[in-house]
Amino acid sequence: MSVQTDNETEDTTELAADVAEVLEGSSTDIAIESSPVKIVSAVFDQEIAVPGKQDANATLIFPVRPWGTGITPDWVKCMQCADFTLTGVGGYHILTASSVGGSSGTIWHYEGKTGTTNLTKLYNWKTDFKISGEAGKIVKVEFAGKGVHSSFGAGTMPTIVRNRTVVPAFLSATVSINGSAYKVISFDISGNQAIENCFDPTSATASGQSVMTDREIKMNCKVYMEARGTIDPIAAIKAQTIGVITLYWGTTSSCKLDATYSQIVDAKRSDQNGIKCWDLTLNLTRNNFIVSVAGGAT
Repeated sequence: MSVQTDNETEDTTELAADVAEVLEGSSTDIAIESSPVKIVSAVFDQEIAVPGKQDANATLIFPVRPWGTGITPDWVKCMQCADFTLTGVGGYHILTASSVGGSSGTIWHYEGKTGTTNLTKLYNWKTDFKISGEAGKIVKVEFAGKGVHSSFGAGTMPTIVRNRTVVPAFLSATVSINGSAYKVISFDISGNQAIENCFDPTSATASGQSVMTDREIKMNCKVYMEARGTIDPIAAIKAQTIGVITLYWGTTSSCKLDATYSQIVDAKRSDQNGIKCWDLTLNLTRNNFIVSVAGGAT
């Protein structure tokens, strides 16, 4: 998967750095519209259907991890296609939610082991995102996006050099939810981003640039229910409390999720193996969400 130099032109050359190490459940799907042609005549008749707009969908799932100093992780490039800007400072790759658009990607999907195999290619891919984790397990990020179908045919699987960087579990974490020290059992943060592929009648596919038309970043998390005097999400809802979200984990906090303006909008009672919990829903307001991972410029 490569980040395109512009949002309307597919990349034609694969580089070693374009290898994406995805998890099970990742897939691509070709979506070609077809219009029937029914001629009015004395008998029931139907002409050859006309293929129309040629889109393609791709779902990519990754473990959240660094790839080493100076190496941009595969999933970070996908975050750029979710309209996040990428900078590097303090030894981190820093992704910041953007309001002015972002990048699009070209994806080569080889289906096989080695040698000649089936190859699906799509481009102008833009995506939604969902980052989810659970105490004691790895944190994953899932991208579900749309692009333009380029081709389906035979391709030669490139030589793969695996990145062996250890995937950190959600342990020894620094946590703050809405500015309070909730004990988080599990969480997910979703962009809720609507992706639309534009029509382009000048193209042979009738498909053009993919754009994000809406974004509502939200967080869901299950936390232990503390004594009311300690942490009170119901009071936070009533007071419209705005607080920070901090989720840091990995060796020397190699992975970070930050939001300055979060608001609890729902709190439902639940349990975890018989222990009382809250299921919280939060809005991350002002389009303020930052993802950082070690390995960027100092």
